[in-house]
Amino acid sequence: MSHYLILNRDKYSSDSTIGKIGVLEEERPFYDFCNTLEDTVRAYGIKVKGATAIPSTEEGKEYFVDIRVSPRFGEVVVFYTSKEKREDGEYKYILENGGIRFEYILAHGGNKPEDTDGCVLVAKNRNESNMTIQGSYKKKIVALVKELQKTCDVKLRVINNPQLN
Repeated sequence: MSHYLILNRDKYSSDSTIGKIGVLEEERPFYDFCNTLEDTVRAYGIKVKGATAIPSTEEGKEYFVDIRVSPRFGEVVVFYTSKEKREDGEYKYILENGGIRFEYILAHGGNKPEDTDGCVLVAKNRNESNMTIQGSYKKKIVALVKELQKTCDVKLRVINNPQLN
């Protein structure tokens, strides 16, 4: 059994993507949790370093979700498919899908596409007209994942929805 975070992308531009993260649990129905901002979604298997959203999981994949301490952001949520042990004994979090590899994909605060660097920004509010978000949910998503992890694993599914006008 797993809890699922569902990242539903629904608004796209040439340099960014806006969506929502919701939670799916067996005990209660799906509910929206926060808004997201990511880099642009590219064709399956294409990556521009620091400027590409993680691949969707529509090909039947799921990403693992965990908490790690980032030197830059403190405690954050990390999405990955595997962990590689480094020489210092710590782990490097790897996300691979569609023949491309990402490292350290985090959920953290930020407002605009320049803040993403390949990560998923999480916030309370969204402004679709200028493709920004506001009101960091970094601490709230860390608390949510910690709570969900008390009962079972947490995984992420990413869905590219058609743009809603």
